[in-house]
Amino acid sequence: MLLGFDRFSFPGATLMTSLWDSVADMTFVGLYLAPAPSHPDTSWMEAAPALQSIGWGVLPTYVGQQVIGSGSHHVTEAQGTIDGLHAAGLAAGIRLHPQCVVYLDVENGGLMPNNQVKYVKAWIREVHVNSIYWAGVYCSRTQTAQQVADNVADIVTETGHPVQTWVYGPIDQGPSTIDLGTELARDPATSGFPSALVWQYRMSMHGPIDLRWIDSQAGTARRLDHVDLNCSSVSDPARPDGGPTWVT
Repeated sequence: MLLGFDRFSFPGATLMTSLWDSVADMTFVGLYLAPAPSHPDTSWMEAAPALQSIGWGVLPTYVGQQVIGSGSHHVTEAQGTIDGLHAAGLAAGIRLHPQCVVYLDVENGGLMPNNQVKYVKAWIREVHVNSIYWAGVYCSRTQTAQQVADNVADIVTETGHPVQTWVYGPIDQGPSTIDLGTELARDPATSGFPSALVWQYRMSMHGPIDLRWIDSQAGTARRLDHVDLNCSSVSDPARPDGGPTWVT
């Protein structure tokens, strides 16, 4: 099992290089496709060349229409199609390789209302069927993940390709400082949704999750604050099939 993290904004190439060089089982990072309806910050998009150069695997994430929080709330089936097309265009703009998985962010837990089910399914269909990418979803392990799976079963059958699932369900909601020298990656199959590819298991909810490690070159302690920590059975959740992440 391997580790990854996601964070609202890019922390800089120096920290990312240190982390990559110093922690062998830290292999992937969330890459926010932006500007998106509910995530305007474009720092991860601008950092895509640096991530490619260093070698990071990625979780390409599109934060679309939401039913909670302060983002955009135009949750309709028609908008799902529009946003799916937008997500694929953003992925292509940073030269993500065809057949990468692009994940739709669903923030609310529990059962989704009917309009949101239609939005999510339309987004997944647009990406999975009509683009050069595959669709995935980030959602709660409790009810939401199974609800998505049930509603996109026909798309999976049509394409013969799974819709990957990245679930959240924290064992730790912060504040915590995680020593990456001793942290053991969990198995996503034990997340509560057995078919999950990725599990976000430590989340900066009640306080920050901060990462600590020893830089392999300088021998000094390094720190990255306010992250969510993930685990996966693959080193690059954008390409669970082991194919290339980037167009070169």
